[in-house]
Amino acid sequence: MTSFNINLNVTTKVETISDVALEISRLKVTIGILLAKLPPEQRDSFIADLKGVGLNEEASLYSNFNPKI
Repeated sequence: MTSFNINLNVTTKVETISDVALEISRLKVTIGILLAKLPPEQRDSFIADLKGVGLNEEASLYSNFNPKI
C-alpha cells in the first residue's frame, strides 16, 4: 500500500450535527467522483487499500464509484 503524509485543513460553517452530517455526505460524494475519474487500476488499488486497513464499509461505498464494464 502506498502511503502519503498529507496535512489537510477543511473548514465549513455548520450550526448543528445535521449540518455536519450533510457536509460529510457531500465530501464522500466528492471523493467518489474523483475516484471515478482515476484509471481502473488505481480505483481497484484505492479500494484494496481501504480493505487492507479494515475499512470494509468504506470500501463497499466507494466500490459504487468503480464501474466494471
